[in-house]
Amino acid sequence: MHKASDLFIEVRRCPGMYLPDRRYASVVAFIEGFGMARAGLLDGFQPWLTARWRLPRSSLHWGSVVASQFGLDAGSPGVQAVETEDVEVEAANALLDALVEFLEMQ
Repeated sequence: MHKASDLFIEVRRCPGMYLPDRRYASVVAFIEGFGMARAGLLDGFQPWLTARWRLPRSSLHWGSVVASQFGLDAGSPGVQAVETEDVEVEAANALLDALVEFLEMQ
């Protein structure tokens, strides 16, 4: 693995090698930790993500932006919490796909 995007491709392909479970929060924490270790890696990801997904501008953390699109953000008005494993995996995969796309554009 030479590029950061390669790591996240592998996390999506074999999550059990990198994550303690398949929960969306675990994926977000892993990405945040890696982003802290590689300062600047995630700079611009949140505005890029909202533009890419054609969402309104938001000051929410990118993890919350993605979660809200999959009904995982129970704290948002009008969003029903639907925290099933399938939905969490779908949200995690969408986040990882978007992150890989973002990193490959850098």
